[in-house]
Amino acid sequence: GIIQNDDEVSPENKIERNLQQYRDKLFDLIYNGMEGLSEIFNFYDRRDKAKEIVLSAVDIKHEMKLNTMTAKKRKLRLDKNNDNEYYVGRKGEIGEFYFDRKPSPDVRMDEVIGESFEEAKKHLSEIVETSEFSRVMSLTAPGGKVRSNILLIGPYGCGKTELGRAVCSDKRVIGASVSAASVLTAYMHESVSNVKRIYDEALTLREAALDSKPVALVLDEFNVWFTQGGYGGHTDTDMQQIENIFLEVLDGMENYNGLLTIAMTNKPLDIPHGIVRRFRYVDIVGQLNQDERKHLLGLYLEKRLPISQDVRDHYDEWSSKLNDAPGDVVRKVVDEIHFQLIPDFLRNNRAVGRRIENAALRREAKHGKPCDDDIEYTKSQLRKYGCVVTPEQVDYSLDRVLKKPNIQMQISDARSVYREARQLLDDMGKENTGFGLKHRNTLFEIDR
Repeated sequence: GIIQNDDEVSPENKIERNLQQYRDKLFDLIYNGMEGLSEIFNFYDRRDKAKEIVLSAVDIKHEMKLNTMTAKKRKLRLDKNNDNEYYVGRKGEIGEFYFDRKPSPDVRMDEVIGESFEEAKKHLSEIVETSEFSRVMSLTAPGGKVRSNILLIGPYGCGKTELGRAVCSDKRVIGASVSAASVLTAYMHESVSNVKRIYDEALTLREAALDSKPVALVLDEFNVWFTQGGYGGHTDTDMQQIENIFLEVLDGMENYNGLLTIAMTNKPLDIPHGIVRRFRYVDIVGQLNQDERKHLLGLYLEKRLPISQDVRDHYDEWSSKLNDAPGDVVRKVVDEIHFQLIPDFLRNNRAVGRRIENAALRREAKHGKPCDDDIEYTKSQLRKYGCVVTPEQVDYSLDRVLKKPNIQMQISDARSVYREARQLLDDMGKENTGFGLKHRNTLFEIDR
């Protein structure tokens, strides 16, 4: 009865196998260290040797701790050490909504490509840069409130979500993202209350930071919140009340100062005009011209993959074939190249691939997350063994992607979204409501 069953003590996964190896290494260090110490008679030499053994044991224990942490946990620990806060909205039991802390997104503002994003990025940067002076901004703002709500209109895959993620990754703001699925429920009238809870919980996050940071509240697929009777059995009355709640939190009596709402949609005509008027900034984003598609294609290709020198000679030709394609389609072309090139290389060079993988794992454990140096190291190793992207591979992948029906549909939908967005702005301008909604070209201009 005292003999352990192998099935009960055998490692069940990679983490447990690694831990077993680390424990064996630690016990060997201690056992052999004790034997070695018993043979050292000089007190000072024995003390120095004991100190060396203890430090080695501490290093092994640190490696054991890192081994039990997933990449997400390591990234979250790094965020906490750097005071970088990011949360995702969750619904709990009835009457409960909360923000769950997550690792911040690995997206930088300069990675979101396109002239149509520049004004939105400029405004967002201004908000972030002045966030440490929240009291000065409030004391000098009309009515004592800083209004900075933004509505971004663009098709699926144009990059608007990446822009929201880039804002949330900035340590100078508290990032918080909420999807309609985490708020809208089948329980009657519960969704209405959840909308209010989102802003109350976001305000709690800001207060916990002693009002030192604004909360960037990202609401994706914003049109879904107003789909009449079309989500989870809601009544039209529920949807009307949701609209009223948004009118209140975006520009109402209650003070939600310090909360920046970044709403995104690819169906702008589904959003009530009264809600659109509550946004100080409305912009059509993600519409790329040929030069921007060329730049984006080059960025996706060259940032992480080794390329042959003659690839750059064909960028103009490839970007012209991608006419009207949003950024996501450009990325899918490079995804196709990636899955054609790298898996084939790894199948034929497993030993090399294992060395690169192990080196990347050690680097990630050291830094907490992959960094640019890790990318450059991997590229250099692949190039060393002849794994590079050629123009023929790009031609093949581009033609293959553009022939797919879902890609053609995505490009067609992008054209439709931009038509609807322009129609919305034109209709709002014709209403002459006096809310000061401007055409996209002058929307972000500051009155002088």
